[in-house]
Amino acid sequence: MGAQKEKVEFNDNSTGAFKDNTTGDITPEDIRDLTESMQLSHGSIYFSTAIETSIAAADTFVKAAGTTTAEDVYRMTTAVANRIVYTGTKDVHAEVTVTFSMTSAGNNKEIDFGIYHYDDSEASGSVVTGSKIRRKVGTGADLGAAATSASINLEENDYVEFWVANHTDDTNVTIELGRMHVQCAFA
Repeated sequence: MGAQKEKVEFNDNSTGAFKDNTTGDITPEDIRDLTESMQLSHGSIYFSTAIETSIAAADTFVKAAGTTTAEDVYRMTTAVANRIVYTGTKDVHAEVTVTFSMTSAGNNKEIDFGIYHYDDSEASGSVVTGSKIRRKVGTGADLGAAATSASINLEENDYVEFWVANHTDDTNVTIELGRMHVQCAFA
């Protein structure tokens, strides 16, 4: 049989993990607050309805159209389609991943994809350079799949979206299925 574990009482200052808490400054509420603060912020959405994304000009990124549904969010909101907003008060580092399948309204197109980051403190945003990928669509009706990711520092009210561009011309693109996930770590 293994060794018996010592029972620790939160208010017992003489034993266990709180033996140095002789002043009683660490309360059960403090432990609860610590545990809560260690929960990492995260959020996920998936494309629940495919909608063709209008491409006005070649090589111009636009937000991917489609209805999105939240899967799991903590310190994030998803009130706008294809957008995850960070609502935590501490600056965090986030890993953002997007997996998706798409079709094109035409053949032999090179389609670019990327993760857009809006910086609320700067009141501006752009597609993260390191997240840009390109995929060739041979036959437009064929379903193609790809993924992209980015490492981003988020502050309160910053958000991320999934964007698309047609490198070849202004032929439209449809995200048929997809999922975007944001996982934050301590900053």
